[in-house]
Order: sequence, then C-alpha cells, then structure tokens
Amino acid sequence: MGPRLHVSLVAVASLAVASCEASWSASSAVGVGVGVSVPPRPASAPSPLAGWTIGPSALGAYQADVDPAVEHDGHPTVALHTIADPGQHAYGTYVTTLDATPLRGKRVRASVWVRTGPEAVRGSFWIRALEADAPAEGAGLAAATQRLIAAADFIRYEVELIVPQQACGLQVGLGISWPGELWMDGVKVESE
Repeated sequence: MGPRLHVSLVAVASLAVASCEASWSASSAVGVGVGVSVPPRPASAPSPLAGWTIGPSALGAYQADVDPAVEHDGHPTVALHTIADPGQHAYGTYVTTLDATPLRGKRVRASVWVRTGPEAVRGSFWIRALEADAPAEGAGLAAATQRLIAAADFIRYEVELIVPQQACGLQVGLGISWPGELWMDGVKVESE
C-alpha cells in the first residue's frame, strides 16, 4: 500500500475537473463542487457542509441542518430531515461530488458515522464513480452501497471501490426514506 490521500469534504467547492470539462445533464445537477458546468436548479436551504446539497428529487421536502441537540464525539452533527410531506415513496438524499481525476485507478474508501431515527424505513450510504454525463441516480461506472440500520445510535459505515480510469466525479452520499431522519458526522474519503 502506498501513502494515503485524505480528501477534506469541507473544501470540495475548490476542486476542478481538468480532463472532464463537460456539461452535466439537468438530472445530474447533484454534481456541485466538481468544477463542471451545472445547469441552474431550484434554490434549496443553505447546506451546513460546503459542497454538499440535497438531491434534486428531494428539494423542498428535505433539509440538512446542524443539530446542536444531537452530538457525536462532543460536537453537533448534521441532520437530514423532512420539512414537508414529499409524497409517496419519497427518498431524500444529501450528496457531494469530488474530482475523481487524482483518484483514478486507486482504491477509495468513504466512511461516516450515522444515527437513524425511529421512522427510518430505508436508508443508505454510498460512493459512486461518475462519467461527465452521468445521470443523477444509478450505479455510474462503479458503486458501493451500504444499507443503514433503522432506529440505531451512531454506527460507523464504510464503502469502498476502485475508481475507473474514465471517471470524472466521485459522488458520496446518504439517503433516507420519508418520514425518516438521520444525523451524520465524521465523513471521510481516503485513497490508498
């Protein structure tokens, strides 16, 4: 194993995709922070994590906030929760997309601490490698997903994949079905 590359998810807005300059389709507008041209989309509440956003199908129904009432390791966490009834089969996502260029061919591991509320029926944590024209949902070039345990205190989840050579973006995200909520802390993306 070589040296580890640690990517700070707080600084993703400054990343650029040098070899993947292309416009993403409107359905893949979750790729903020990647440096590619992203079409305008409806405004959502400001994100407590730079470069993270609510997925397009959940805008107006879900929100992410710092929750000082729920702490992990002695500090407040970020909560993903509903703010309106999103309708039947709604699934709220909170995602960021990193530049995959320096990670191509490397094994990348993403981890996060997550607590789920009592109404959490379905939830997941994932990482997926994206081409420049990748859709907002689906496996992309490569993906790894871990199902969240419902009504659980903080559990560390981890997913990993080898980033394909043609990948432009690397999406990391969490999702929860309505009316569930989750709290997250300590998101890390590391490469070996």
